[in-house]
Amino acid sequence: MNRETEARDLADALESLRTGHLSERQFRLKYQGLNEAALSGLLWPNLEHYLSDSDIRDRDPAYGAMQDAEMQKLVTLLRAGAPDSELAKIRFLGHF
Repeated sequence: MNRETEARDLADALESLRTGHLSERQFRLKYQGLNEAALSGLLWPNLEHYLSDSDIRDRDPAYGAMQDAEMQKLVTLLRAGAPDSELAKIRFLGHF
């Protein structure tokens, strides 16, 4: 799979995850453990914060809004073909 196709597929999956059309479990089954050279492997350490924080998002609306905004940014960057250096700036831990 070429990078453009991989980025588009990942962006679609992340958007589905963000909107609740794809569960965390389904997302993990599809992407966790892929080759670190894959785009998802590059992003996985930061994505893990989003995947692990659903309980915090549920009880803290401000934190949820921040993570949602970061996810939207990541999806936009993936669809725009942004370089790895830009993608790696999305950490889901707050705005830096």
